[in-house]
Amino acid sequence: MNPFKRQFTILNFPQMLIFKPEWVNHSTEKNKATPIYSIHVHPNGEYLATGGQDSKIKIWNTASLLDQQKELDEAVPKLVSTLVLHNGAVLSVRWSIDGEFLATGSDDTKVVIWTVDRTNLRGSSFGETNLINYRAVKVLTGHESDVVDLGWSPSKEYLASCGLDSKIIIWDAVSFERLHTIDRHDAFVKGITWDPCGYYLASQSDDKTVRVFRTSDWEEEEEISANFTEAASTTFFRRLSWSPDGGSLVTANGENGALCVAPIIYRKDWSCNASLVGHQAPIEVALFNPLIYQVQDEKKQHVQSAICAVGSQDQGISVWSTAKARAIVSAQHLFQHSCLDLAWSPDGNTLYACSYDGSIACLIFAPGELGKVVDFDFVSTMKAHRLGDKRKQIPESAAQLQLERRFKDAVDHDPKPPVAHPVQPTVVHSVQPAVVHLVQNGTVQTTGQTVQPPVTPQKQVITVTKDGKKRIQPIFLQSPGQQSVHASPQRAAPPVEGAITTQYVLPMIQEARKPQTLTLPHARSVFTLEVPVPETEAMWMLEIKNMQRGCRLSLMKDTEQVWYGSYPHQALLATMTHQFFAVHYADSTLCLYSTSGRKLTPPMKMESGCSYLVAKNDYILHLNVLGQLNMWNIKSMEQVVSVNVMHLLHKAEIVDLTVSEQGLPLLTTSLDETWMYHFTMKQWMLAHNNDRPTRLETTKQGALNRAVPTLEQIEDALVSSQMLDNGRDFQYWLKLYARKLADEGHVPKTMELCYDLAGLEGTQRMVEYLPKLELLKEIMPILSQNRSFSRILQLCQSKIDDSQEMEL
Repeated sequence: MNPFKRQFTILNFPQMLIFKPEWVNHSTEKNKATPIYSIHVHPNGEYLATGGQDSKIKIWNTASLLDQQKELDEAVPKLVSTLVLHNGAVLSVRWSIDGEFLATGSDDTKVVIWTVDRTNLRGSSFGETNLINYRAVKVLTGHESDVVDLGWSPSKEYLASCGLDSKIIIWDAVSFERLHTIDRHDAFVKGITWDPCGYYLASQSDDKTVRVFRTSDWEEEEEISANFTEAASTTFFRRLSWSPDGGSLVTANGENGALCVAPIIYRKDWSCNASLVGHQAPIEVALFNPLIYQVQDEKKQHVQSAICAVGSQDQGISVWSTAKARAIVSAQHLFQHSCLDLAWSPDGNTLYACSYDGSIACLIFAPGELGKVVDFDFVSTMKAHRLGDKRKQIPESAAQLQLERRFKDAVDHDPKPPVAHPVQPTVVHSVQPAVVHLVQNGTVQTTGQTVQPPVTPQKQVITVTKDGKKRIQPIFLQSPGQQSVHASPQRAAPPVEGAITTQYVLPMIQEARKPQTLTLPHARSVFTLEVPVPETEAMWMLEIKNMQRGCRLSLMKDTEQVWYGSYPHQALLATMTHQFFAVHYADSTLCLYSTSGRKLTPPMKMESGCSYLVAKNDYILHLNVLGQLNMWNIKSMEQVVSVNVMHLLHKAEIVDLTVSEQGLPLLTTSLDETWMYHFTMKQWMLAHNNDRPTRLETTKQGALNRAVPTLEQIEDALVSSQMLDNGRDFQYWLKLYARKLADEGHVPKTMELCYDLAGLEGTQRMVEYLPKLELLKEIMPILSQNRSFSRILQLCQSKIDDSQEMEL
C-alpha cells in the first residue's frame, strides 16, 4: 500500500501522516539496531542528522522521507554522509543557526564541530561512500564526562554544551574558544536551551532544578525546583525548550503527585504553576515548533498559538497547542522504547523523533493544518513584548537586576494573576488521544485505539498556597472507554484497569562524576629553605636534592653542616621554622624533624598527596589535594584542626595559607577573600574581602586616602579583628564605629555596645586582654557628640564611677 497516497483520519488533522522509515538506522554489521540518541534538521530542511550508540553521525536526505516517489527512486540518495571521529556514543547533534556548522557531543567527553568540505573529493567512512563530504573544524575539550546536550545561541555568538560533569561550557561560535564555565548545578546537567530573545540560557539537571542564567554576565537569574523534587532520576535526558516568542519554558521529567508531567515555567516571574499532563512515564524531551500560528481557540476566537511536542519513556509523543486545553495529538506506542529527542522542520510541518529502540518517526502535517503562520515581524514584536517595559535593553550589571527586583517587590502587591499574553500555554484539563495510524513497510497499523466522541473537560481544582502561588490538581490522560481519574498530590493514584503500566527505564551506566581536587606539585630538582636563628645573625638552611630515585637532605647553620640524611622517595614540599622542619614525600608520607635532624614522630602516612604545607611558630598546616586541612601543634603533639576547605574555593583558587599570631588558620583566595577558622564555633569565617575597608590613612595635607566606609563595613572589620584577637585593629575600628554611630544617631546599636562594655547586659566577647571599661572610656567622648545618647552615657558613667570607688 502506498503510504503517501492513502490518508487517514486523525483527530482534527485529517491529512496528517505518521511514517517510520526502517532504512533510517544506526545498525551494526550484523544488522542489529542500536539506540539513536539525538536528531536534528538542517535550517534549510533538506538534511536530517542523527547520532547513535555506534559512535557515528549520519546525514539523511529528507526528500526521501517526505516524498514516496523520491523514496522509491534509486537515483535519489537516502544516506548522504556518515561522520566518524568520536570514540563513544553520540548523544547530541545540533546544526548552527545558519547551517554552516554541525556540532556533535559524545560520551568520549568531546564536542566536534563539522562543516562541509567543499573540495571535489568524495570521501568515505569505513566503506560507506559520502555524497557530501564533511570535515572536522575543531575538537572542543573541556568536559570531564559525557556531553549530553548542545545549543547554538540565536545571536550566532555562542555554542553551549552540558554534560555529566555537572558543568555548562560556553564556547565562542566563531573561534570556538572556551569563554566561560558554569558549574552551579550539583548533579548531571541533561538539557539546555537558549532564550530566543537572547537574554538567558536555561538548563535542567538531575539535582532536581531548572536554572536560568543571564547571558550578560553568565550569573544565575533564577532557580526553579517546583514540580521536580519528586521526579525520578531515571531519564537519559532532561531536554527542555523555550517558546518561539520567549514567553515560557516547557521542561522535562516533572512530577506532580503520582503523575509524570512537563512543567511550564513563565518568563514574567519564573513561576511554575501549570503542566502538560498525560504521559504515563517520565518525560525525556520537550520541543517547541519554531513558528507561531493563528488558530481558533475553544471559543472560536482567532488567537496566536505556539505548538509544543513532548516525548516520553512511555514510548509515545504528544503535541500541544497553547490555545487548547488538551493535547491536539497523542501518538501512543509509537516506539518500542523511550523517545529520546525531537526535531521540527523549519517550515513547522514535520516533527521528527528518535528512540532508544534504534528507529525514528516522522509526524507529517499538511500545510495549514496547524494554523496560519504568523509573519516574522509580528513574532519579533511579541518577543519585545515578552521583555516588558523594564527589559528592553540588556542589564548592565547584576546590581541593576537586584534593583529591578526590589522595585518590583515594592510596587507589585496585586494578588490577581497576570494578564495572559497571546502565546501563554493553557492549563491542561484532560487529554483525549487521537486514533494514530502508523504507515510502516507499506501496511497500515493502528494502536488499537478507537475514536471516541469529544469528552467534556473536567474542571480542575485550583488552590492558593500561603505564599500566593496557585496549585492546580492535574488529571490523568484518559484512555478510550475509561472515566477520568483524579490524582491526589498527597498519595499515588489508584491503578486503573486497562491503563498502561508506568515503566521506568534505567539509564546507561555512566562514568562517576570526577571530584574537584587541588593541584599536586611536581618534584623540583633542588629547593632550599632559610630561617633566621633567634637572637643571632645566623641562618638555618635546609637544602633538598631530588634524584631519580629518592632524595638527599642537608641542614646547615650558616656554613656549618648540622645534619645530612636521605629518603627513598622524592620530596615534593617542605616547610621550616627555627624549631622544626617538615617534608612531604611523593609516597604521601609526612616526616617531621627537629633542627638537629632528629625525627620528632614516625613517618605519617597521609590520605592523599599534599597541595600546601605551611609551618609557623608551633603549628604546621597540611592541605591535601582533596581539600582536607590538618593543623597540628608540634610542641604539644596534638591535632588542632581537621576540616575541609573545598566549599571555600567555588570559582576561586588558593593564594595563601598561613597561621595567625593567635594560632588560627587563615586561607586567602583569588577572590581577595581571607577566611579564618574559629575553633570554638568550628566554622570558617570571613575575615577580609575586597569589599571591606582597610585601615584609613591620612596624607600630609590631612585628607583621607580613600572613602569613609559604611557602618556595615566597619562592623565587619570590627568583628573580624575581635575574632582574631587583634587588639590594635580592634581599638581602631571601635573608635571609627563610635564616630559612625554618632554621625548616624543609631540609638539601639549604641545602647547595646555601651551596655555590653559597661557590663550592664550582654555577653559579647571582646578582645581578651583589653578591659571593657577602658574601651568604653575611649569611645564615650566620641559618642557624646550626639545628644540622643545622653541617657545611655549617663548610665555608663555611673557604672565607671562605681567601679573606680570599689578600686579605692
